Amino acid sequence: MLWGDLVGEGLPEPLRAALRLDGAQLSLALHRAKSLPAPRPGALELIRWCREQGVVVGIVSNTISGRGVREILARYGVLADLGPSAYSDEIGVRKPGREIFEAALAGLETEPADVVYVGDKTVNDGRGGKDAGIGTVCLLRGGKDSDESLEEALANGLADHLLDSPDALIELLVERLREAARPSPAAEARSTTP
Repeated sequence: MLWGDLVGEGLPEPLRAALRLDGAQLSLALHRAKSLPAPRPGALELIRWCREQGVVVGIVSNTISGRGVREILARYGVLADLGPSAYSDEIGVRKPGREIFEAALAGLETEPADVVYVGDKTVNDGRGGKDAGIGTVCLLRGGKDSDESLEEALANGLADHLLDSPDALIELLVERLREAARPSPAAEARSTTP
């Protein structure tokens, strides 16, 4: 739609149709040309730590080219470390739309309430994650949203934690893994009953 309907607006229909057919390749070319993204400090460390712990990491992203994002992830050596991912150009829905979150969640073997989600935008990530039923939403400082906006999202229940960097999530995940490894009180009672 981007290429055939928006960029091609005013062109004859055969040209618009050609733009639609080549849309994915045009989006990839634009993605490659528009910037040379670098990961946030701490992001690669978080992904690698999660791999070592057996924690599945997925992606939910508003992008013009999921293929382009995958190329970047491969360049940094972490593509194989990632699980289910949902890119807006491929899903046809942008965050905060529930469907893009549901597409990524469908590939997980857990309930949305058990998922920890990290993003940096109060509406797209905070509201989007909560509306999708994600149990823990963490917002990162340092993106386009101001600290005040992020703190307001935390106060209003659109986020559960504010983080200064992606690898700050490791501490939270360590505690969750410890809790998951502890036997429940009922299991402890059963094991101590003669």
